[in-house]
Amino acid sequence: MVPETQRQPDYDQDEAPKATPFLSEHRHREFPHGAVTSYDCRREEKTDWRTKDKMKTVGVALVTCLNIGVNPPGQVASTPCARLECWLDPKQGGEPAKTLEAIGRRLQGQYERWQPRAKYKLGLDPHPEEVKRLAINMRKLAKEDRVLFHYNGHGVPKPTPNGEIWVFNKQYTQYLPLSLYDLQCWLGTPTIYVFDCPATGVVVDCFVQFAEDREKEGDRYSQSSDISFKHLHKDSIILGACDGSGSLPVNPDFPADLFTSCITTPIKMALRWFSNKSYLAKVSPELIDEICSGDGRFGKSSDRKTPLGELNWIFTAITDTIAWNMLPRDMFQRLFRQDLMVASLFRNFLLAERIMRSADCRPVSHPRLPPGSHRHPLWEAWDFAAETCLVQIQSLEDDHEALIQGSGGHVAGMDVHQELRKRDKLDGFRPSTFFSEQLTAFEVWLDFGSEERGAPEQLPIVLQVLLSQSHRLRALKLLARFVAMGRWATDLALSVGIFPYVLKLLQSPTVELKPVLIEIWSRILYLDESCKGDLLKDNCQNIFVEYISNENGKVYGRVCAAFVTALLLNDSSQMKSICIENKTFDSLSTGISSGVVQLVLWSLLALAKLKPDSEHIMSFRKPFFETVTPHLGSSHPDIRASAMYCISEWFCNKWVYGPSFAEVTVALCKGAEDASPLVRYEAFIGVHRLCMCENVQRELARLDTNGVVDYDVIRTDDSASVVHMMASSVPQGTSSFGSLTFSPTAREVLSPDGTLPQGRRVPGNERTQQEQKPEPNHDLSSSSAGVDSSILNGLSSLWHALQVLATDPVPDISKRSVEIASSLVLKPSSSGERNVQSVREESPARRRQSPGLRDRVDSGSRSSPRLSLRRKKNSSRDPSPTPEPSRSRPSRDEKQHQERNQVRGVRSGGSGPRSVNENDQQGSDAVKSELFSWFVDEFVREQDKGVSNASPYSKSMAFSMDSAVHGRPKSQKEEKKKENKKMSREDEKLKIVDPVVLLQSESGGVPTALCFSVNEPYLFVAKGANDLSVWDYSIGSEVNMFRNGNPERSCVSSLEILNIGNMDDWLLCASSNDGVVRCWRDVTKSNVRVTTSFHALPEVSALAVHPAHSALPFKSIFVHSKGQLICGGAAPIIRVWDLVREQSVQTLPTMTSSIITALSADVSADLSGDQEVGSLVVAGTSCGMINVYDLRVGSIAVSSMGGGGGENFAPIFSSQGHSRAVVDLRLVRHGIMVSGSQDGEAKVWDVRKCQVIRTINTEAPIHGMAVHRSAPIFAAGSESVSTFSLEGKRLSSIRYYDGFLSTRIAPVHSLAFHPSRMLLGIASQDSVVTVYGSAEEKARMN
Repeated sequence: MVPETQRQPDYDQDEAPKATPFLSEHRHREFPHGAVTSYDCRREEKTDWRTKDKMKTVGVALVTCLNIGVNPPGQVASTPCARLECWLDPKQGGEPAKTLEAIGRRLQGQYERWQPRAKYKLGLDPHPEEVKRLAINMRKLAKEDRVLFHYNGHGVPKPTPNGEIWVFNKQYTQYLPLSLYDLQCWLGTPTIYVFDCPATGVVVDCFVQFAEDREKEGDRYSQSSDISFKHLHKDSIILGACDGSGSLPVNPDFPADLFTSCITTPIKMALRWFSNKSYLAKVSPELIDEICSGDGRFGKSSDRKTPLGELNWIFTAITDTIAWNMLPRDMFQRLFRQDLMVASLFRNFLLAERIMRSADCRPVSHPRLPPGSHRHPLWEAWDFAAETCLVQIQSLEDDHEALIQGSGGHVAGMDVHQELRKRDKLDGFRPSTFFSEQLTAFEVWLDFGSEERGAPEQLPIVLQVLLSQSHRLRALKLLARFVAMGRWATDLALSVGIFPYVLKLLQSPTVELKPVLIEIWSRILYLDESCKGDLLKDNCQNIFVEYISNENGKVYGRVCAAFVTALLLNDSSQMKSICIENKTFDSLSTGISSGVVQLVLWSLLALAKLKPDSEHIMSFRKPFFETVTPHLGSSHPDIRASAMYCISEWFCNKWVYGPSFAEVTVALCKGAEDASPLVRYEAFIGVHRLCMCENVQRELARLDTNGVVDYDVIRTDDSASVVHMMASSVPQGTSSFGSLTFSPTAREVLSPDGTLPQGRRVPGNERTQQEQKPEPNHDLSSSSAGVDSSILNGLSSLWHALQVLATDPVPDISKRSVEIASSLVLKPSSSGERNVQSVREESPARRRQSPGLRDRVDSGSRSSPRLSLRRKKNSSRDPSPTPEPSRSRPSRDEKQHQERNQVRGVRSGGSGPRSVNENDQQGSDAVKSELFSWFVDEFVREQDKGVSNASPYSKSMAFSMDSAVHGRPKSQKEEKKKENKKMSREDEKLKIVDPVVLLQSESGGVPTALCFSVNEPYLFVAKGANDLSVWDYSIGSEVNMFRNGNPERSCVSSLEILNIGNMDDWLLCASSNDGVVRCWRDVTKSNVRVTTSFHALPEVSALAVHPAHSALPFKSIFVHSKGQLICGGAAPIIRVWDLVREQSVQTLPTMTSSIITALSADVSADLSGDQEVGSLVVAGTSCGMINVYDLRVGSIAVSSMGGGGGENFAPIFSSQGHSRAVVDLRLVRHGIMVSGSQDGEAKVWDVRKCQVIRTINTEAPIHGMAVHRSAPIFAAGSESVSTFSLEGKRLSSIRYYDGFLSTRIAPVHSLAFHPSRMLLGIASQDSVVTVYGSAEEKARMN
């Protein structure tokens, strides 16, 4: 048995261990940018495991035609022969009439054991009219239920080929035929027929033929009666004793009605048959009769602790299992789960087929069962169980008889025989090990089985074991393991019939069963949510709700309880009302505050579905926000998204007055600024819903009319992209990515010389009065014009969130946000003053307020709106007229106007904008959250993949530095180290002078960044403004090229490979100088897609699109050991991002007004034995300063939205290392760092001593530089490229022109080394990329 610690997910309550590979969860693979923007629930179609037409047999007609004492014609009785009828001997019963009546009563008693509540009618040696009357009355009694018709024809001739059975006339002087055609008409449907007579196969064939004929002719024969023959063939079941040419067995060891005995008394018949052929279990028939009597010392068949009850239990399990494994699923449901009577008869029919085939008699049925059931291996298990039982009983009997005989019949005046009969003589009886052994077999299947290997044959036995208290817990645990294998397994379990068992067991007081049952129910509800009605009907929902808050319960059980509660609350008003009355909110709050990742997640989702009606929602406002809002700063993106989803579901579907509106919009602002697209999309949905509320639109229009609010919309030729100028309009003092603050304007951040203005301080520090400028403010209470301040602040926060979303890297979010904002801007106010034309006329004047944007429009570049909500200086509008747009560009304005009309649905007739709430306009229904459906499928999907990996934050997914990160075994790493040492001793091998391949794309564009793949011969090139190319340098061909998606005037300035140790799941991280990071998957394939994207440095978002700063650098470095992406650029801070959390974890100040031009971390060296790899970060600036940070010295408290908050800390070392900008730097090994500057100097540093070891003069300005990660060399150049050892020795030079046939290179733009090979990529300003290598590499390539 698999230990429970291995079987259940390990939900860590503390920090989430770094999983590898990064950004490789299912949502990152399934959706662009990792945001669930649209999701089609891909659950397979539910199979019909429920039996739709549950039936019961309410009428039983027993017809016996024995004519005792008279042999039917054509049949000669042998001597000896079988004589028993219903275990009675007709020749020893006295008068034939009384014997016949006794046989009839005995037959009725045998059937009553299977259906005691049915109405029984006997037809003893009847005539045709009596049979007709009996059949018609039974059908009237049963109505739509099933009737059983039993026919014993041992005293009449064989059925005729015409489909006739025989009965008697009233005087018993002749045999009269009774047509099955008439019998069908009398009994109707549904009916089950049992024919115990010779040549039963003829009866079955004729019956089927008659039924088909009736169905073809329709209901013509039933117009005069209440009987319908529409489904006569389907709803008629027949069991027959033998085939058409067979005769009944006459073995005197068995009864004459052997078939009836197997059908009605299976245990007695099975024990007699087995004892007759067994060598060990030779038991007298009298003892078997006593065992099966049901009223003696061997117990009752319903008591599973007695020998008879245990045998009956085992027999039921075995016959059920044989049927389950041999019959088609629909047939099994129909015959073994639709009607208890039919199920019992068919179980017994399997025994009859086994026993009667041993007597050369083949029973028949309709529908026909698959052949081979009599040879199923499980019959051997039954034989073993029967033998064990009989041997034990016989042994006990022998011991007791010996005791009686040895005492002479009396002991001390007592009758020993009577005394022993009074005592329980079965104290030494040992229960069978059958079920324990079958559970072990099922457990073995669970260890090695799968869907491809077929269903486990022990599944029906596990169902039977649930009836036993001694094995119940083990069976449930195994069943939970089985249903956790997938939807197919759950469907099989439901098809076999576990549903009523697990529903009833929920009410069991046994505490140990609760978590296992909850786990099973989580699978059942995922497969079929219609089961919610059964739980609510039995009032079982409180079991799951209460277990969530059970702090002593098992963690995984509490998670499944929250999952089930969420499913129960989904689209169920009945469940919501019940839960609100039962204080479910308190239980969910306990789960939310538990600290267990998955429990918090599903408690939040359940709380989202608990949303009360408008009468109760405000009573939950305060505890709701106290419970939910802290999780907007969780270290897990899924929890942050769930918290945002919860807020959106509760408060974003309607206008909420009072403080709630401000609280909601502030939360939406935080979500809009999150690094995870998953969270941002949920925030967008909340913003969209609020903006679609008529009251929100009315308040915005009223504030606009009163002069409190001013809209600023700038739209140009293309609405698909967004002007990245959030910084110029985001109110100062608000936070983005937590407590981080956007830089106010592009002009303020950089001076004309490319540095930060003097006096510019770290964000978050208070500026002097002289530096402060008039900026927008969220607090509009001073100009409220009679409007409540909380509403004003809420509206301002809402507009701010919409503004941030309009510049989101996810196109779906930004595009829709632009449409919403445009709709609000062009929404007619209450006074009718604002319309499309007025906004169109205002736009050019406002456009001139942004100098760079005007140039962008003139050049035909792509841009989109910049949105702001700000307080006006004056309460009235500016009376100066708005200038008309220039006539030199009429087409642009016309196109702009048409575009606006299309976005907001303006009619071509110029009738003005329509209301956003009209049916033909995209409304709130156009955007809906699929997060809940996605998480439901994801929860089960992770379980299906294996419970040890069920949580993306499970400790079991913590990776090894030796294999997972570096992607090669330790032995290979040691060999690599030896190889590197050898390379350092042989400088000749370090010379890179030979061109390996020249790469030139037809699309052109100056390369801005290069990056080599670690394991494959790929070179990634960022060129132009927006293009990413993938080259196979081994063959010199371009494998793929795609657009990065950054806006015009910005470019990709840094490339990194993520998950370098994973051959199949590595990512290309492209950082553009607008501050956005995009991670690409499958870049060598045609279906390349974005895994995630976020504003890694939002402070520079406005700068990259500015014409004067389009070439600003943005650097990023990925630390694989920590899963951290470190980013810096034209901002006074450096951010450290955790890609598992999708959150900023630290903020490092640059301590200078210059921009970051180079970044490095100790990703390939360990400075000392106790230091972690990746703890040191080195940054070079445009003024030549070098800062060294130790991430372990101090950490910034993680704020609610993933940004660093609290007090910044200074670098551990800062030096004016160079006189001009640092081009590149890298921490190599043993605390050594190499840096190069535009002044032509390269320096080798000892970071441990914080001093320069060596200064190397490259004799030329450095425009491009690269340092090898593993070899002690670096390359630098401008007009030419030279390689140097760390000792300062020039190893090789690659010049612009060297010989008539030599390779030429243009002025260098960027350089890059291969991480482990002696290859150097040189990107020139003439759009050509050349790969150079050592002589050994060139020979290897050739």
